[in-house]
Amino acid sequence: MTMLRDLEVEPGMKVLEIGTGTGWNAGLLAHRLGARNVVTVDIDENVATAARTKLYAQRLHPTVVACDGLGGDPPGAPYDRLIATCALRTVPTAWIEQVRPGGIILAPWGTPFSNRDALVRLVVDDDGKSASGDFLREVEFVKARAQRDRWPRHAEYVPDPWPATVRESTTGLGPDDLTAGAFVLGLVVPEATHTVTRNDDGSATAWVYSLTEGDRSWAAVS
Repeated sequence: MTMLRDLEVEPGMKVLEIGTGTGWNAGLLAHRLGARNVVTVDIDENVATAARTKLYAQRLHPTVVACDGLGGDPPGAPYDRLIATCALRTVPTAWIEQVRPGGIILAPWGTPFSNRDALVRLVVDDDGKSASGDFLREVEFVKARAQRDRWPRHAEYVPDPWPATVRESTTGLGPDDLTAGAFVLGLVVPEATHTVTRNDDGSATAWVYSLTEGDRSWAAVS
C-alpha cells in the first residue's frame, strides 16, 4: 500500500507493474483505474496464471502477461506509471522509453554489497531517454532473475592458511556497523559484496570480497 501511495496514480492513468506476484497490487490498481488501464507482467507463467485466476474470481480483469518484465510491455506503451516489485541492479532502458515524459518509475534498487536496497522514484525527463529522482527508504525485495549476482566462492579468494602478505590493522567498527549502513556502503564500493558469520561464542567475522573482473581482493573484520 505504501508503494502504491508513492506511485501517485490518478484516474485515467495507465500503469505497468513488473512482478505480478499474488496479483494484489494489480487488483487494487484495476479497481482504482479500471482494468483496461492496468498491465501486470511476471516472468513465471505459473505465477501469472494463478494471479489471473484470483483476479478474475474477484471480477477484476487487468491484463496479465507472462514474460520477462525487464523488457517492459512495448504493445501497451506509453505508460503514465511503472511499478516494480523485484529489486534491480540496473534500471532497464526499455522502462524509461515506455513511460511518458513526466511519468514515474518506482522500483527497488541496490548494489551487490548486500540485500539492503532502497526504493527509488524516478521521473522520466522530457527527452524520454533518461530519468532522475530520489531514494525514498530502504526495502528488501527478491532480485530480478537476470540481475542476480553470483556469490563469490570463499576458497577462490582466501587461501588456507592465510598468505604472509596479508596486512593486519584494527578498527572500531563492528559487524553490526556494516549491516546497518549496508546500502550506503554499497554506493561507496559498488564492486564489492560482503557477508557476516557469527560464532557461538558471540564473536563475528565480516568478509568483504571484490567483484571486479579478475580481482580476488578480500578483507576480513573480526
